[in-house]
Amino acid sequence: MDSCQFLSSSLDELVSLLAKAGKENFFHILKHLGTDDDLVFSRRVYPYSHMKSRKQLKETELPPISKFHDSLRNEPLDPQDYERAKATWSKFDIQNLQRPLSFD
Repeated sequence: MDSCQFLSSSLDELVSLLAKAGKENFFHILKHLGTDDDLVFSRRVYPYSHMKSRKQLKETELPPISKFHDSLRNEPLDPQDYERAKATWSKFDIQNLQRPLSFD
């Protein structure tokens, strides 16, 4: 059985509540990334609908906002979420879509 069906809230909401209690609750993130930047603690977006082959994992630029369309819900990506994705791509010097953010 999928354990997610037993959650009373979304994972995004649960993480938000934990973050409100203090970023020190995320000691592994702080240890490995060495930052408490809000970008690290915000919900990430990924262009799942855009990914049709392994070739796209090698793309060296963030795809346009239209490629982030949620085909399951038939919803476009919120422009604020796209701006956050661009800021994350830039701040963490992301090179391609294969490993967007590493905790190594």
